[in-house]
Amino acid sequence: MKFNKHTQFVYSYIQKNYASHFSLKKLEQSTSVSSTYLNALFKKDIGQSIYSFLTEIRIKKAQNLLAEQTMSINAIATKVGFKSLRSFEIAFAKQLGITPTYYIKRIKNKNVVLWVDHDTRAIYSDRDNHFPKN
Repeated sequence: MKFNKHTQFVYSYIQKNYASHFSLKKLEQSTSVSSTYLNALFKKDIGQSIYSFLTEIRIKKAQNLLAEQTMSINAIATKVGFKSLRSFEIAFAKQLGITPTYYIKRIKNKNVVLWVDHDTRAIYSDRDNHFPKN
């Protein structure tokens, strides 16, 4: 699917810089387009606001790190770009409907790997037929 050049720039920028401090002002300066207009274009093309998309990417990255179980939740929150553990926990629960702690417990207690379909927000395990094969 072809998007507006500004949408493509923002999409790529977020994919590469999701863990860094994020500012619409930086995007404004890079594109010479107002943040309001950038956000409107992005929402039209992608279907969600720039910040919503950024949060979604950060949560996806965090899910992968949580599944590895090699870092603390706080370290993961920081690594994927959240300023505080609390903001991470709120965003995680809002997007997935469960807390990061519960996500880890499900992995440990059932010895399964969880996968979230971000289009439907459904949570699957490797025991489901929906789980993507790598």
